[in-house]
Amino acid sequence: MLTYTSRDAADLAHLPIQQVRSLARAGLIRHHKDGNGRYRFGFQDVVLLRAARSLQQAHISSRRIRRALRAIQGQLPSHRPLTSVRILCEANRIIVKDGDAAWEALSGQATLDFHTPHSGEAIASLRGRDACQGANEINTTAEQWYELGIAFEIVDAGKDAETAYRRALELDPQLADAHLKLSQLYQREGQQQAALRHLESYHRLIGH
Repeated sequence: MLTYTSRDAADLAHLPIQQVRSLARAGLIRHHKDGNGRYRFGFQDVVLLRAARSLQQAHISSRRIRRALRAIQGQLPSHRPLTSVRILCEANRIIVKDGDAAWEALSGQATLDFHTPHSGEAIASLRGRDACQGANEINTTAEQWYELGIAFEIVDAGKDAETAYRRALELDPQLADAHLKLSQLYQREGQQQAALRHLESYHRLIGH
C-alpha cells in the first residue's frame, strides 16, 4: 500500500506540516509510524487533509476545523472513517453531507435546505442542456473542462464530473489538479487502484 511521509502529505494537501502532525496527534486522521517513529499516511488521510484545506481556504480557523472533525468523528459509527462523508463550508458553517442527509458539524443539527454557494440556476441548467456535448461543440480548453468538472461535482453529478476531468486530461495530460480530482472521485467509488494511479500522477507532476 502506498503511504506518505508527513512532508509528502502536507505537500499533497497544501497544508503546513505542523497542521498535518497536529491532526495526527489528535487522532483525527488515521496513520501509523514506521520503524523510525515517523508518521506515515495513506490515501484517505490525504483526502481528509484536502478537505481540511478547503475549510481553511473558507477562513475557518485551525482550532475550529479540529473541533469539527472531532465532532464528526463522534457522529459517525466507529467503523466509518471521516472520508466516507463530504465536509463542506456553507455561510461560515461546516456542513457534513452523507448521501441525502446533511447536518451542521458542530451542533449536529440537520440541514434541510442544503446548498453550496455556487449551486444556483446557472449550474443546475448545465445538466439540462447537456453541458458535455455543448463543451465539445465549442472547442472547450482543458482548464474549462476542469472547471466544468468542479461544477458537476457541486450538483452531485459524479459521472459527468468524471467525464469532464478525463476530457481535460486528454487535452492536457499535465493538468495535475484534474488527476487529483479524479483520484478523489475514484476513491469515493471504491476504485482504489484507479484512485492511487491518478494520485501518483498528481504527485509526480507537482514534483514531490
